Amino acid sequence: MFCRLAKPNDIRTILRKSFSISSQVKNNHHHPHHQHPVHHPPHKVTVLGAGGAVSQPLSLLLKTSSKVGKLCLYDVDHTPGVAADLSHIDTKTVVTGYLGTEQLEPCLTKSDVVLITAGIPRKPGMTEDEQFNTNAGIVKDLVSAIGDFCPKAMICIITNPECSVTKLVVPVVGGNSGITIVPLISQTIPPVDLSQEERKKITQKLQNADTEIMETKAGTGSATLSMAHAASKFTLSLLAAIDGEEGRVESAYVKSEETTAAYLSTPLLLGDEGIVKNLGLSNLDEFETELVKAAISELTRNIQKGIDYANKS
Repeated sequence: MFCRLAKPNDIRTILRKSFSISSQVKNNHHHPHHQHPVHHPPHKVTVLGAGGAVSQPLSLLLKTSSKVGKLCLYDVDHTPGVAADLSHIDTKTVVTGYLGTEQLEPCLTKSDVVLITAGIPRKPGMTEDEQFNTNAGIVKDLVSAIGDFCPKAMICIITNPECSVTKLVVPVVGGNSGITIVPLISQTIPPVDLSQEERKKITQKLQNADTEIMETKAGTGSATLSMAHAASKFTLSLLAAIDGEEGRVESAYVKSEETTAAYLSTPLLLGDEGIVKNLGLSNLDEFETELVKAAISELTRNIQKGIDYANKS
């Protein structure tokens, strides 16, 4: 399932496959007949923590997708109102709100994909340790419920801080905060020619993006809309892969052998059972290699914090 290092052309080759059309010669006149796409029934997608600032716009985006047949929203408050609001959008997706732990079972049962967004948001002055201490327990309980009621579901954890409990077109690897965010500017599409100083400025801006957004919002929120978009994009790619579409590549923070860090965000080839292949770190230039090295020590600390919590609980 996992590879240690992707070949340089792996991603380009995989993406090209998604645009190819298979055909067969079925008679003596050699007239090609294109294969008809296989129809897949819509999926059941569940959002846990659906009353939050990320999950509400995320649920809105999922409501507009034909791949989502049932959208189940769970939280300790607000979900019936959110579900009622979304139900007025004229798409075929059926939205249901669930409230409280006693409704977790009907909410989760037969889910294909479960998104965990539950937890407290980061606020100005809050350390990641403070956020982690609250959110880790919430995620632990929800993952346990998933194991009980829909053990075959794909689980996507969006709750912060991801580096401890488990993003132009600039590929990003590493983690989700500060120096653990490593933008691969040398691999941007289309390519750009920047000076070393310009690359440093862009890298620092991306690494500090969440803090900048919180300050711009005057402490009323963080990067909730862009996080919702990223989560929706990943979820819809995963649903497409479950339906058999080839060439679906998205980045996620997963168990990894790419570096000494036990978990790392890298591009992944998705399939009908989740991760088909970890495409790893490839074609890094000297500047990016140094960024990865700087990220590893911080990532390792964050990961160990999560491991220590899991061992105690």
